[in-house]
Amino acid sequence: MTAIRPALAPHARSLGAIVGFLVCVEIASGVLQGYYTPIFSDIATHLSIKDADVNWFEAAQLVLSALVVPPLARLGDLIGHKKVLLLSTFVTAVGSWALAFAPSFGTFLVGWAIQGAYVVWLPLEIAIIHRRTADTGRQALLTRRAAAILVGALELSVIVAALTSGALVTSLGMNTLLALPAVVVTACLVLIWVGVEDVPGTGSGTFDWTGLGLLTVVLGLVMEIGRAHV
Repeated sequence: MTAIRPALAPHARSLGAIVGFLVCVEIASGVLQGYYTPIFSDIATHLSIKDADVNWFEAAQLVLSALVVPPLARLGDLIGHKKVLLLSTFVTAVGSWALAFAPSFGTFLVGWAIQGAYVVWLPLEIAIIHRRTADTGRQALLTRRAAAILVGALELSVIVAALTSGALVTSLGMNTLLALPAVVVTACLVLIWVGVEDVPGTGSGTFDWTGLGLLTVVLGLVMEIGRAHV
């Protein structure tokens, strides 16, 4: 028993550290999912739009989510999950900063859609943990436990973020208020860079470009039909 412990302890600490950094990523995800909802009416006023137009924010992110998750998840298999996690976090940070300084509804909507790249974070994190635990003999158990920790951090941060934005909306200017999530995501980018090990991808093959093209067309038609009936 004493001979086994020294071999397992460094590995366990290393996995725990990686999960800790990924928890920070899910906290950032929770901020993005919970922070804006209580201040949608204030955002509408800031952009001089009707409250009903806010529905386009959710539609834009849902469309982008449907388009980016399959290719980015596949890209993670091909070139490494950390690289794709960094890429999606950088794109999310760009979108988040765009929201803080968007001068119009159109530019805000584009920034909001781009910010939706965060939807691929959790699948990539699970893939990182699953691969990291491959030689432990307890891969399924450790992956489930880590996933539960990540989801718990996500749900808690959604609640805290919603309460925070609701409390700050009357004391901060809108640009400053909208910049706070961008700061969180930017910090998250640094944490991923320094805290998650870079492992080459093991997948082979290419993207299903035909399937992605058909999905894009279908979603475009749905959006156009929805716009025509507004």
